[in-house]
Amino acid sequence: MSSLLAKLLPGSSSSAQSDVTCMETLCKIINDLSTESTDSVGPKVAELTRKSKEIFEKKTVDIEAFLLNCSPNVGSAAMIAAIKAMFDTSFAKNYEHGTDRAVELLKHYLDEGKLVSAHLKIVPDIVFPLIRCVGFYCLEKKNEPEIGESIIISALEQLLFDDPNTKNFITSCHCALFACALRTRNFKKVEPFIVEFVEGIFNEVPVDDAQDEAVKPSEASSSKPAKSFDKDAGNGWKSVKSKMTAGCSSVNTPVVSGYPHINPNYILQYLYYGALILIELKQYKRAMILLEACVSLPAVQASDLQLEAYKKFILVSLLVEGKVLEISDRSIAVNRIIKSRLGDYRCLTEIRFKRGDNTHGQIQDRVSTYQKRFEADDNLALLELVELEMKKKAVLAVCKLYSSIKVFDIKRLAGFVSDEETLEIIESLVNENRITVRFDATKSFVIWSENVPEVTAEQVANVTQKLDWINQLLQEKLRVLSTPPFSKSAKSALNDDEGLSMHQLEA
Repeated sequence: MSSLLAKLLPGSSSSAQSDVTCMETLCKIINDLSTESTDSVGPKVAELTRKSKEIFEKKTVDIEAFLLNCSPNVGSAAMIAAIKAMFDTSFAKNYEHGTDRAVELLKHYLDEGKLVSAHLKIVPDIVFPLIRCVGFYCLEKKNEPEIGESIIISALEQLLFDDPNTKNFITSCHCALFACALRTRNFKKVEPFIVEFVEGIFNEVPVDDAQDEAVKPSEASSSKPAKSFDKDAGNGWKSVKSKMTAGCSSVNTPVVSGYPHINPNYILQYLYYGALILIELKQYKRAMILLEACVSLPAVQASDLQLEAYKKFILVSLLVEGKVLEISDRSIAVNRIIKSRLGDYRCLTEIRFKRGDNTHGQIQDRVSTYQKRFEADDNLALLELVELEMKKKAVLAVCKLYSSIKVFDIKRLAGFVSDEETLEIIESLVNENRITVRFDATKSFVIWSENVPEVTAEQVANVTQKLDWINQLLQEKLRVLSTPPFSKSAKSALNDDEGLSMHQLEA
């Protein structure tokens, strides 16, 4: 650090003398870079910012003056680093006024929109952890989730949505955004930030940590400092999982050189909180994708969040499919925790909708038996939706068999208690445009038909995107299998007769 100060202040004889004016000198050096080419300014300021970390931390009282005098056109990275230093230092000292001031400054500069997003993305290990910490600070410490949500949305719109290549990237900020949204209930506002088909992640490990030591999964992290983000388009969760450390445990895991890295805990929170938001928006199929990804992430030691995600997956799967779908690529750790701690939810995995089996009655029996457990997990409302959907499925099954039928017979075949309940379910299906019904004058006889849902352009686009994503996954798999180690093992396996000592057939 002293060598840096010597470069900044030629002729200085002591660190104390340097500390008096080094912030001002740093600001001048950064502003003078405005004459450089646009492409070279960002990396130069980023390097200077990282070398000046101690200056920001020691001279937090001068940070506001630095921000006023520094040009955002060239010094955006340094300005964000200065705000982060103020926030981290004040928070560590439990100095609430300083922490609040850092939050105000961050919000001001983001709302102003003058920071250069391309420069900020060169220092993802600074900008994204700052935004995440500010979001959780507003949520937990200040009990002001609206402010945290506003800050994160503004930041992500400027950093990700300004570039089509990074629109489907995820960061550690996303989990903080979704946590705030679950409190504010502004679900529609944050829905655009929920991505099922992930195209990449940003490096968020501090550069010094990536170079000098192994990274603990409990820290915000990344890997290769020379590369600010990874663009494995279409590799989705398969790609993300391959770049994670080995799980969510406290085991020290070295960063794999050449790959971006993000703390697995933030990925789990992103998936789980994102799924909760989609459930609130009644987008259950999208929620299933995130819950399945959350459960199937590799782990040395499965987390409680993965257990809760699997419980939600059971309920959403019953709601959408009428049965619990099997997740084929669950890790051994997740299988272990599910077997030992699934408890009262195990009985739900045995339920499978079948016409005439009174499936909704089975759900009702489980709810009445284990109501306290479901209430404690905040899953009772979702179970009630599952029970209602099973009733609707029972009516739809009868509709497929008979084009005209008495209401009494619908009640009997669907396993309902009263005609009133039967008519209520029919009315609900009509309102959802799932069936078309004509009653007689006494409402005791119906002529009905099931409505085939129209395929929209948006649905076609979503399916096309998913097929492209799967195709790219297969291409990536074929590319990996064509490498020498895999191709060699494939050739040896071709002639493997499993010990039967059979000779190859001669041509």
